[in-house]
This record gives sequence, C-alpha cells and structure tokens, in this order.
Amino acid sequence: LTGENYIRLLQKDQWGFLDSQGNIMIPAQFDYAGDFFEGYARVKKNGKWGFIDPAGNYSVKPQYDFVLEFSEGLAAVKKGKLWGYINPKGTLVIPHKYELCGNFFEGLAWIVVEKKYGFIDQKGKTAIKPQFEMTGIFSEGLAWYKKDGLYGYIDPKGKKIIQAVFELAGNFNEGLAWIKINSKYGYINPKGKIVIEPVFEDAGDFQNGKSVVIVSEKYTIDKEGNKITSDDEEK
Repeated sequence: LTGENYIRLLQKDQWGFLDSQGNIMIPAQFDYAGDFFEGYARVKKNGKWGFIDPAGNYSVKPQYDFVLEFSEGLAAVKKGKLWGYINPKGTLVIPHKYELCGNFFEGLAWIVVEKKYGFIDQKGKTAIKPQFEMTGIFSEGLAWYKKDGLYGYIDPKGKKIIQAVFELAGNFNEGLAWIKINSKYGYINPKGKIVIEPVFEDAGDFQNGKSVVIVSEKYTIDKEGNKITSDDEEK
C-alpha cells in the first residue's frame, strides 16, 4: 500500500484517511493531513508538521514548522525561518538555509537566497545561481523565470532559452506553454515561437491535446488553437 488511493477524511476538525471503498484506514487524529505522495503524507499535530506512512505510523515525527510533500525522494521542511530538505527516513540531507523553496521536478528545485530565486540539485549543490525575481518548476526541460517584471524561460543550466518578453508565463505541457502579451493569453513552443495567437482572456495547460481557454465564453481548444465543439468531443 502506498496510500495514493486514500481519500482524506475530516471528522470533528480532525483529519484521517479512508480507502476507495470508504473504510477507515487511518482514524481522524491530525490537525491537518495532506494527500499521500511517494508513500508518505504530511500531517500536522499540536502545531508541528511531520509525515506518516500508509499504516498511519509516523515516518517523521512532527517537529517542523511547515513541510511540503515528498517529490523525487525529498521533502522541503521549515525550521524557524529557514528551509532544508529531508529524505523519507527523516534525515536532513540539505541543511536549513533557504528563505523559501519548492519541490523537486526533473532533478531541480527552486530556492530563495537574499530574496533572489535560483535552483539546486538533489545534493543541495547550486545548479542555477539565485538571480531571478521568481521562477517556476522545470517541466519538459524548461522553467519560466521573472526578470525586471517580465517572464522568459531557462534551461537546467540557467541559460536563457526564451528571453523575458511576456507579461506572464506558464509551464510547458505537451510541448506548449501559455503566455500573456498585451493582456491576452496565447501559446508558445519550446523555441519561443507563438503557435496559438494571444487572443484569450485566460488559458490553461494542455492535457491530452486539449486546453481550456476563456474569451467571452469558456471553451476547449486543440493544439492548433481550433475550438473543440461537443460534437468533436464525442468522436
């Protein structure tokens, strides 16, 4: 059991878990519980955060001021004002030295040092020097970054692949990322070329070749930007 199919249960302000049939697997006993990721769920008890396994036993006793879920074998944990990373045994593998940090994706996690965003690898080594106003996660080999109020994309070595010219930018999914230009949303490919013109009031990520967009009404488009009607959906 990994707990991935567990459903969170809230009972009298306490959290626990059910299985998909509705049987209680872990009785409600926590002040908060997150979903299971990589076999562990983050929980809060008496003001401190730790992790449990699918049997409901503590894998990491509640001792942190905040934690993120496990991702690629590591979880970000906050002690006092600083963040570090632990492994599933609870061993601190990257010391508490970051003002903020995110989950690992594609081997890298964003971190904040002196209010600047950069990236580290899973050994805690600086992969991209903290220099940005903000960054996203790596997805399909690229991460968005914010510099001087505008957004572009970098590769895992920190090379600017797409210059910061966008008002907003999203993660790459299925080869496309949404961007915002002149208050309208469109889509670019990994070379930075606009492949769906920015004509939308809002736009989401592509999944299974489709994305939801908003003009004056909300509808679904394909990767060429064509509107998908309910007739097409049924095909």
